[in-house]
Amino acid sequence: MDTPRGQVPGLAPIPESQRAQVFELMRRTLAAINRGQAPGGELTPETVEQIARAEGATDPEQIAALLRLMGLGSEAAQAQGEPQHIIFDVAGVACALPSQAVQNVERGFEITPLPNVAPWVLGITQLWGTIVSVVDFAAFAGIGFTNLTPRSRLLAVTARDMQAGFLVDDVTEIRTMDAAIRRDTIDGAPEWTRPFLDGIVQDGSRLIIALDPEKLLFSDRMQRYHADDRT
Repeated sequence: MDTPRGQVPGLAPIPESQRAQVFELMRRTLAAINRGQAPGGELTPETVEQIARAEGATDPEQIAALLRLMGLGSEAAQAQGEPQHIIFDVAGVACALPSQAVQNVERGFEITPLPNVAPWVLGITQLWGTIVSVVDFAAFAGIGFTNLTPRSRLLAVTARDMQAGFLVDDVTEIRTMDAAIRRDTIDGAPEWTRPFLDGIVQDGSRLIIALDPEKLLFSDRMQRYHADDRT
């Protein structure tokens, strides 16, 4: 498939021995950024490193890996101010959401089940003092159910006045890729992604499905559930 706007720049792989620590550091750093702790409101290598060190990071190699993962290392050649996306896996499909729509990336969360809800609603959880519904992304999309593993993550997704937590298989990276998103075709996008589609990105041999957070949260299925919940 052609990608006329260019392919996503590659990033150096994170050694397996550092993967868990770096992703946990990313989770804490993202949470701090979303709480408004980025000095001056700018996402730069310096501010991310400052936040990471405030979160307890001391290993320069882990901080460098974090910067690469967030598209702020020298390898990423990130354009200043270019939007970033969080890339995650749902049932073997690489998906992405704009980072500004993802308020938190959580692990180790507790779910309180609710009676008489849709099968894709696992319950509710508390994130930074806010109660949010926990949605099994795969079940919501009608492609099965997500198995909880140590790599499972909860994405707190917000658009306008709507928020929900989406359980996904894994969060793999953060990168700048807006310029590479093709919005003129749906070729290769799985059928279940199309109601939520923003565009597609060809990343070497891998296809990344860019999702629109408003289409996701204000989809017919989500709105019907909330309408039923109010009755």
